[in-house]
Amino acid sequence: MDRKAEAAPIGYNLSHQTTSFIGREQEIEDILNLLDHADCQLLTLTGPGGIGKTRLALEVARRIGHRYADGVYFIPLQSLRSADYLPAAIIHVLGLPVHADSDLCQQLQQYLSRRRLVLFFDNFEHLLDGTGLIADLAAAAPEIKLLVTSREALNLHEEWRWPVQGLPFPHAETEDIETYSAIRLFIERARQIQPDFRLAEHRAAVIRICQQLEGIPLAIELAAGWIRTLDCDTIAHEIQKDLDFLTSRERNIPERHRSMRAVYNHSWRLLFEDERRVFQNLSVFHGGFTRAAAETVATASLTVLAALVDKSLVRQDAADRYDIHELLRQYGAELLAEYGEADAVAARHARYFADFMDDCQAQVKGPQQLAVLDRIEADFENIRAAWSYAVAHQAYPLVERMMDTLTLFGYMRSRFVETNALFEVARDAFAPAPGDHPHPVWGRVLIRAPRADVTPVNTALEMAQHQHNDTETAFCLKERGIYYAYRGQYAHAFDDLQNSLNIYRRLEDHFGMATAAANLIHLTMVTGDWEAAQTYIELGMRLALGIGSLYHQYWFLFYAGWKACYDGCLADAECHLQEAVTLAKTLGFRVMAADSVGSLGFVAFLRGDFEQSRAWIIEDLETTTQVKAPGEQGFARIVLGHLACVEERYHEAKMIAEEALALVQPNQARERFIIRILAMAACGLGDFDQARHHLRALLVQETRPGTRLLCIPLWAILLAHEGRLQWAAELLGLAFTHPASARGWLEHWPLLTRLRAQLTAQLREETFTAAWGRGSQLDLDTVIEQLLVVSDVQTRQPLIEPLTDRELEILRLVADGLSNRAIAETLTIVEGTVKTHVHNLCQKLSASNRTQLTARARVLGILP
Repeated sequence: MDRKAEAAPIGYNLSHQTTSFIGREQEIEDILNLLDHADCQLLTLTGPGGIGKTRLALEVARRIGHRYADGVYFIPLQSLRSADYLPAAIIHVLGLPVHADSDLCQQLQQYLSRRRLVLFFDNFEHLLDGTGLIADLAAAAPEIKLLVTSREALNLHEEWRWPVQGLPFPHAETEDIETYSAIRLFIERARQIQPDFRLAEHRAAVIRICQQLEGIPLAIELAAGWIRTLDCDTIAHEIQKDLDFLTSRERNIPERHRSMRAVYNHSWRLLFEDERRVFQNLSVFHGGFTRAAAETVATASLTVLAALVDKSLVRQDAADRYDIHELLRQYGAELLAEYGEADAVAARHARYFADFMDDCQAQVKGPQQLAVLDRIEADFENIRAAWSYAVAHQAYPLVERMMDTLTLFGYMRSRFVETNALFEVARDAFAPAPGDHPHPVWGRVLIRAPRADVTPVNTALEMAQHQHNDTETAFCLKERGIYYAYRGQYAHAFDDLQNSLNIYRRLEDHFGMATAAANLIHLTMVTGDWEAAQTYIELGMRLALGIGSLYHQYWFLFYAGWKACYDGCLADAECHLQEAVTLAKTLGFRVMAADSVGSLGFVAFLRGDFEQSRAWIIEDLETTTQVKAPGEQGFARIVLGHLACVEERYHEAKMIAEEALALVQPNQARERFIIRILAMAACGLGDFDQARHHLRALLVQETRPGTRLLCIPLWAILLAHEGRLQWAAELLGLAFTHPASARGWLEHWPLLTRLRAQLTAQLREETFTAAWGRGSQLDLDTVIEQLLVVSDVQTRQPLIEPLTDRELEILRLVADGLSNRAIAETLTIVEGTVKTHVHNLCQKLSASNRTQLTARARVLGILP
């Protein structure tokens, strides 16, 4: 039966509410079911002030009233100053006559023993000395129900507790935000003041307000009360800045609900001195804390911590972690500052989490990886706060103890945007003044912070070598190798990565060796050295299994999947990549999971399963958009660009390719995927000059047989257009029959289907079949050499105004990563001249910065 339909009309002494009750339907249902339980005679709704205990209990009492023949009675306790007055208050509400010589408690027990009713006690927290009476009433009258609201549990044997939480609110932007009770409450209260209030105009700000207030109904109503004079963005800003902002100007609101500060002041007055000290100390924590952290940082004993939980000032979850509502934390932080203890407690907090991160360093590299990552994730806001304190106070030892684990956490849990920001702040704060010697920690921060060019990497490497820090030297070499690899400087990249591997091997650092091996796999696969790639895959997997690093096991599965893909073994590729996805999702490696999902999308494309490919890519984009991973978003668009081409949406494919190029730079390997999209689109649109230009660029830059093979059918289209029909048929035969060929997408591209039909008709079937057969016997490398000869790219620089020799010279140096000053020194010219040439190059190549300039030059075939 519907609980709402059961509700008795408002009667008894339940007060009429002048505002609507919103949400909490499931909570009401659960509480009603609990009260139906014969053993649940005393139920206490606990929670901090303003959380909505009274409104929820009133709604429960209203709906349960019809079940109790003798009624439901609301007993407000806020005005009582002593538990001694409690019996008289109950008798008054029940309307019983009082005899001068009678014992009120005994009279109550006798009366209630024959009744079936509900007594609803509101705001019991300041009358806990009167809990004995509650216990006596429950014992004397088994047919009554006692419903209590209190900021602190009664701690009676008979008591059942129901902790009241804030209203549900969206934790991120979502389409259905009006289904969240917190949002609905804000909208309704705002429309009471401003009837034409429209959520669509304030959507993001309203979400932010409800997030800041964590769904506390009173706080939401106080915030909405400002809608007459302030916009929602300003309201959100003021909430973050000042607790006193949450104040009402309405005259008929009880004093204790006029502001959140008044609510919290009442709770503060009920605390003992040691509870006050611990509560204000706990305000230093962000995002929760463990019992051990509370004991060390806030000097919190288990007894005091339990008391604060009972008083609804601290929350405890199922994982035995604690946290404080953000508004309460702000209130406690103000008190801590007033008492002059803020800096001392913050220092203890920073030391504790520096030690915590230092202790995690070895564990995050081994079989306890998942568990320790979860612990770091749970305390990340505390770690961020500790880092900020250490940086602001130039506490170099604390920063150094945190940095290695912080780096690995950023990689493994896809939090690199946030960890990069922390290292960036430290880099700027620790930067030496001109002429000063840098602190050794500055170099270690420098290599881990975001960088625009190779200069900071070289500086950090020199510092590590000067300090004879072999582990840091190996790390710097690995980072520089990655930098060079992404920019196509493969020889430099290989030297640095191999040297890094050798140092780690000498140090017997198997985690470092596995990391270097993973990057060497990427490099050797990009350069087409398949034998070396397989060697590094096998080495890396042995190391990963030996140390128990699931992080590295993921990477070696991922690379094994791509190697199988390039070898044409698509079933094996899918198997490895599926295993990698499962592992990454289990471990919470969000970007890595998305990376493998995107790779599965490309494999599905090669198989010709375009529907499955698109499904994988949609999943990939959802994740990479959430975690802000532009490179992976770029790869997802690369697959979408290929799909657009085979579905003959060529103009759209070109637009997608441009979007992808902006996201993947400066990753040359992925830039080559984009060139192939542009070549496919050009073939589809009949722009064969552009197609030839792009295909020639691919042949020059691409060394991997599998990816070179993907270009062969495009050359067949081009040669057929030029009248070289038999050669075109031969290339189709090679593309469709080569052992490493992925035939699925070829068979589902209408352009190739039409080409085969045209060639069959023009050559006649016998000649076409013979040419196809010859093609199946061709050597791929020989064909590539022939195509390079006929491509005649020397005269094809697709620019309105050609580049001068000096501009070409400077363009090559820019691609090598040299700064303007370094180019000027190399060419013995002034730096201003270099700036002018770079500006002109950007204009000619339609680039807005040096990275785009290099990428555009490669896409156009100007650079190899």
